[in-house]
Amino acid sequence: MKQILLIPVLLLSMLSFGQKCVKKNNLSFAARMKKYPFNVAAQVQMIGYDGMLRMSEDGRDFYVDKDFVKMPILETKTLTPVQIDSLTSILYNYGYAYPPRGYKTEDCYDPHNAIIFRDQKGKPLEFIEICFECKNTTLSDWKKMSLGDMCDQKLDLLEKLFQQAGIQSGVK
Repeated sequence: MKQILLIPVLLLSMLSFGQKCVKKNNLSFAARMKKYPFNVAAQVQMIGYDGMLRMSEDGRDFYVDKDFVKMPILETKTLTPVQIDSLTSILYNYGYAYPPRGYKTEDCYDPHNAIIFRDQKGKPLEFIEICFECKNTTLSDWKKMSLGDMCDQKLDLLEKLFQQAGIQSGVK
């Protein structure tokens, strides 16, 4: 009898807390590239660093602030069109298998990775800061940018993409 009662409780808890990611859209690469900031970026980069990402006061570039000391960015990889295709597919084609009943967040935020969007002259336009450990992100412009549904596995997929691009800092 206890086992019979346990099954509905387990199913209910999976529905309440699991936010399974599935491929639910099939937007083409051209359609995804029309989304901001991909539509204005000449270059997309993945970076790894140790500290907090900051934009310089003149807005010309980023630097890393670690305990009020400027530090270099440890790794930078400029993405190929194939990698950008994978990135945009993860962001815009994956979403919740079913509507979430709640959102999970961790209490920490210690990002070590980011995606940077640059213009033709190399000037930064926008960024997505990522903390893979805490499963959290920050966007440079929450009003203009979207990561789509942030289901549980989306950051895992992004982390694998960072690894495939050769970024080791901040990823497992």
